[in-house]
Amino acid sequence: MDTDYQLLPDGGFVIRDYNRKKPFSNFLPGIAGLTGTPMWAFYVNRGQGMASFGTNSKGSAILEFFPANKAYQNVTSLGFRTFVKGVGPRPFVHEPFRENGAEQALTIHSHEFSVRERHPALGLEITARYFTVPDEPLAALARELSVKNLSGKTVELEILDGLPQVQPFGMNEFFIKQMSRTIEAWMTTDNTERKAPYFRLKVDACDRPEVTPIEQGNFYFALAGDDPRGRLAEMLVDPQQVFGSLLDFSQAKRFYEVTPFRSPAPPMTENKTPCAFAFLALKLKPGQTRGLRAYCGHARSLAELNRFAARASRRGYFDQKRASNRALTEGLKSPVFTATAVPAYDLYCGQTYLDNALRGGIPVFFNRQDRLGPFYAYSRKHGDLERDYNQFVVEPTLYSQGNGNYRDVNQNRRSDVWFDPQVKTANIATFLNLIQLDGFNPLVIRGAQFHFLRSKRSIEALGRYFRGKNAADVLAFLKRPFTPGALCTFLNDRRLLSGRRLERLFADMAPFLRHEERADHSEGFWVDHWTYNLDLIDSYLAVYPEDLKGLLFDRREFVFYDNAHAVRPRHERYVIRDGQVRQYGSVRVDSGKAGLIDGRASQPNLVRAHHGKGAVYRTTLFVKLLSLVTNKLASLDPSGIGVEMEADKPGWFDALNGLPGLLGSSTPESYELKRLTLFLIQAIDESALDPGRTVAVPEEIARFLRRLAALLEPHLRGAPRNAEEERNRVFWDQASAAKEEYRARTLFGVSGREAKLGIPEIKAFLEHAREKIEMGLDRAKAPSGVPITYFEHRVIRFKKTRAGAVWPLAFEAVPLPLFLEGPVHALKVERDPARRLELVKRVRTSGLYDRRLGMYKVTDNLSPASLEIGRARIFARGWLEHESIWLHMEYKFMLEMLNGGLIDEFFDDFRRALVPFQEPGRYGRNIIENVSFIVPSVFKDPALRGSGHIARLSGSTAEFLTIWLHMNVGRRPFTIGPDGRLSLRFSPRLPEFLFTKEDSTRLYAGPDGEVRVKVPKDSVAFMFLGKTVVCYRNPKRLDTFGRTRVSVKRIVLRGPKGDTEFRGDTVPHPHSLKVREGKVQRIDIELG
Repeated sequence: MDTDYQLLPDGGFVIRDYNRKKPFSNFLPGIAGLTGTPMWAFYVNRGQGMASFGTNSKGSAILEFFPANKAYQNVTSLGFRTFVKGVGPRPFVHEPFRENGAEQALTIHSHEFSVRERHPALGLEITARYFTVPDEPLAALARELSVKNLSGKTVELEILDGLPQVQPFGMNEFFIKQMSRTIEAWMTTDNTERKAPYFRLKVDACDRPEVTPIEQGNFYFALAGDDPRGRLAEMLVDPQQVFGSLLDFSQAKRFYEVTPFRSPAPPMTENKTPCAFAFLALKLKPGQTRGLRAYCGHARSLAELNRFAARASRRGYFDQKRASNRALTEGLKSPVFTATAVPAYDLYCGQTYLDNALRGGIPVFFNRQDRLGPFYAYSRKHGDLERDYNQFVVEPTLYSQGNGNYRDVNQNRRSDVWFDPQVKTANIATFLNLIQLDGFNPLVIRGAQFHFLRSKRSIEALGRYFRGKNAADVLAFLKRPFTPGALCTFLNDRRLLSGRRLERLFADMAPFLRHEERADHSEGFWVDHWTYNLDLIDSYLAVYPEDLKGLLFDRREFVFYDNAHAVRPRHERYVIRDGQVRQYGSVRVDSGKAGLIDGRASQPNLVRAHHGKGAVYRTTLFVKLLSLVTNKLASLDPSGIGVEMEADKPGWFDALNGLPGLLGSSTPESYELKRLTLFLIQAIDESALDPGRTVAVPEEIARFLRRLAALLEPHLRGAPRNAEEERNRVFWDQASAAKEEYRARTLFGVSGREAKLGIPEIKAFLEHAREKIEMGLDRAKAPSGVPITYFEHRVIRFKKTRAGAVWPLAFEAVPLPLFLEGPVHALKVERDPARRLELVKRVRTSGLYDRRLGMYKVTDNLSPASLEIGRARIFARGWLEHESIWLHMEYKFMLEMLNGGLIDEFFDDFRRALVPFQEPGRYGRNIIENVSFIVPSVFKDPALRGSGHIARLSGSTAEFLTIWLHMNVGRRPFTIGPDGRLSLRFSPRLPEFLFTKEDSTRLYAGPDGEVRVKVPKDSVAFMFLGKTVVCYRNPKRLDTFGRTRVSVKRIVLRGPKGDTEFRGDTVPHPHSLKVREGKVQRIDIELG
């Protein structure tokens, strides 16, 4: 192992000589607590680390946002700088953290990071540490610079520390990148007399008649770390005072030239881009450490800044905030507390849960006694220095929430009901209610807003907090839909409520709030988004199996999302390009529909009866899922194999951006369609429905379904083998026609009239749909036997209508090279154990397997494919989505091995593929943090093979958490027994090497502080359902799987009222219910 990399027991990861190591970017969590305002902050392993930070989005940067490659170049000039000058008999000048021969180290924690330089020749050790400040109404980055005297003599120093450039508030990406000189005329720096400079534009710089003054600003101030009176340090805001004539900021020329240093007066505080440097003169005795503690951030007003500066000046403030920030971050990891014999694995589990929450959010309950359900805080789109293309948002408010894509947020919330059972069906409702009548969905999830339900009781509840005019102002604000963050900002600006009283207000308001999920169409319709919803349902039923019938059939509380964007019919989207038929411009905006939606006073994006003019139409989950089956069955490609990409966008593998234009199709959605039909058939059987029961379905969906059913019967009766292609084309043509008619009928909504479908009719349709899907998938095999994932459909014969429309008459299905995605979904639905094993073996002998690394690549070599398939084709082999080890899909494949009973094969890959088992020097970054991809052995540069790229916020977190759950307890721990009551069965799949080799005490951060957990020798412990510690004891030290294994022999439930013991592997009712409700503190399980 490379000794320059070290994982510390507390989770810190040290990289020595970091300036010379493989470059990477990373970020601080950007979490400030529910009653704090977050900021985003990105760092790299160069210079002093911090490369860019700000609030809201990259357009509100305080330190300018650069993509990773430019951040590596610029961080040593535009990032934080420290200039040290020796005063006295041995004068010297020094800028630490550059490549200067000194000992340097970067230490990464989940909640903070630091850089340290030890320079024996100068007798100095200099450390810079960063974290974001929690629980404040404004956003701030805290930075500590400490200087230690290593020599045996007293040294006298002058230090300047800070930023060469600060972006004033009011700037945006255009002003920064395209207009940086002209925009300086708008800049001003206030509050310098109070040594807490406030940077802003004087007015909004947009060229329009309305001139808007800017009151908000960015700030920077610092304190001498050991000053008992908390005095602010002298600040320099004019770069010329520091650098003199060196406009490239290469050296602090003027500072170095003047000793003792005195800043010239007065500084230029307008008409130029400001800097922010704190000055400190100090004497250090041998072994003494002194320094600066600085805060840089954003305030909504100058008064707010000055109040914050006063708080930050108090003794102990910095240390208290640093400790609070650590406790906050560590507390978010506690639901996956893990204690094994492998510390890196344990730490990885917590870090993965944290990163999963950063993209999916953390469920927060205003009042757990109320039915409102959770509000998701802390979420944001995965944008950073390496994902420079994403427009992320970190909402700069209390109760912060951000934007995210449907697919991503859906997957990241997949297991939330396992970690907090009170989440229940909240995510099923969120994501299924965003499914449209046509089976598509909007792309961007914008977070939740709430409606205040005004009544005598709700006004009385508010009256406990507000009186007189304040009460009237609050009620006026609550007339409109609001986000929790917006309400907090409204109250904070008026200084009406803050801190814990806000939490109590939300708790009291909860019974009078209605939740509404906000979404935007954004761009196109992805072919895969609907497929992740069944995973949410599976997770819920693993915890609440008794609710199958109620969830699907009994609760008429689901809606359809209404969207003005619609897919064009085929004759409008097929075009001729260079003599070939292509499919472009498939999605349009219907102006009439847009006007109808815009004219609605409330809930504008919910489908209505009376063709959009009546009441919101509500139905059951079963009907929504049945509508999905109907829509997607009618979207099978002309070969009957994959689901066609008819709406401008591909599926999960979005680097195939050109494939929709090639009339592409995708088999993963076909496998998922098969899975959905099987689920509905099984649900009908397990729900024991009355044979005479009918299901009320919108008449438009019923007509559509029956048309498809009528097409399926003759289609499945068969035709000569040599006519199979034409038979599939005819079905495609007729099913597509039925789909286009259905879409036209439902463009503005539904009539509101319903048809009654009998259970036998529905089951027959589902069985025939399954048969049709399987017929196609049986032909989706490459010569190697590996399932094919993607096809393009070449039109080999077509005609033009009199109106000029292109009409295909014959197709040739052309498979693309192998992708791992197809085998993943094939494993998901394959029920034959022998076939599952054979599939894995075939993948391992194909071009999808990297034998040197022992990992799975996301694609085989794409070079034989056309450039038209999309950007993946032009990437170098082994980079981004072209033949790299894409961690998300590799983890998906491993999860399906685990779920499919291929336990030996799964653990064969476990220590080769999982991130915490990577060799740090090769991986090139923190081994408890995921990446998007690992560079494979085919990449041309051998120095990068095995290294990880694009940090953390990856779908791999969702897959690993599911793996973690299924390893620890099994896929379906809660079941309904023959007596109809709930039981809990533990079915761990744990390898011997994870069990501890000695007694230990482990810690996790609970809501009231650190909790100590005793873990005996030969044990694995973990948190179950977010509240209960489970400890497996394995004195025989065998695997819990395979021929020679141990299994559960005895279970002891431990609670405040004593212990309860059970023989065997099952906890019966009512004790199973107590475990689910979090009323059992610990479960000790004996294996034998």
